[in-house]
Amino acid sequence: MKVTLDTNVVVSGFFWNVDSRSILLLVGMGALQNVISKQVFSEYEDVCFRKEVTDKTSKSEEDIKSFLSELKQLSEFVEPKSNFDIIKNDPKDNKFLDAAHEGGVYYIITYDGHLLDLGMFKGIQILTPIDFLKATNL
Repeated sequence: MKVTLDTNVVVSGFFWNVDSRSILLLVGMGALQNVISKQVFSEYEDVCFRKEVTDKTSKSEEDIKSFLSELKQLSEFVEPKSNFDIIKNDPKDNKFLDAAHEGGVYYIITYDGHLLDLGMFKGIQILTPIDFLKATNL
C-alpha cells in the first residue's frame, strides 16, 4: 500500500513514538511503500539532524545516517509535476501533497494539523498514525 509519511511521523517513529514506529516497521517489512520527493527526503534529513532533536535522544550521528540510508532505499521517489498551493498557513507542507498526488498514494500519514484539517485531498486520506493503523487494521 502506497503512503506518504510526513517528517513528523518519520522523526517521532525513529526517535520516540510507538504508533509512528509501527508505521516505520511496516515500511521496513514492505507492507507499506513510502512515496516521497527529493524535497521531502531533504526535510527528513534536516529535521533528524537538528540540535533540538538530537539533544533529546541517545541516537548517535551514525545511527541517524544509517536509519536515513535505509529509509531512502525503502522509499519510492517521484518528481512531482504539480506544485499545489493548498496550505496557505504553512506552504512548505504542500510538498507532501505534491509527492502523494504524483505517486498515487492512498494515505498521507501525519501529525500536522494543517494537513489533517484537509482530511482528504484528491482522493488521498490524511490520517494520524493511530487512525491509519485503526482504519487499515495493520
